[in-house]
Amino acid sequence: MLYVEKRCAMIRIRFNSDHDRVQGNWVLLKNTVSRRLRDDVFEIAEEDRKLLDAHQLSYTVLPVDPSASDNEIRIPITYEVQRWNGD
Repeated sequence: MLYVEKRCAMIRIRFNSDHDRVQGNWVLLKNTVSRRLRDDVFEIAEEDRKLLDAHQLSYTVLPVDPSASDNEIRIPITYEVQRWNGD
């Protein structure tokens, strides 16, 4: 059996409201593989936009600078939980 890895284009998004960001973060965590970057920016697969659209979440697609991708700092999920719990 030959395994061929599916490759997809990655995009960066920012949710347009706090409510959409919280809901979108939950949808992405439960259903996709995504990266959370600084300034509430998410890096997701292009095809995952359909999932966000199905949940009627509002977001803006941001430009991606391929040369800067390796220098991005990821935000651990524990930070997000602490931020919303007030810790």
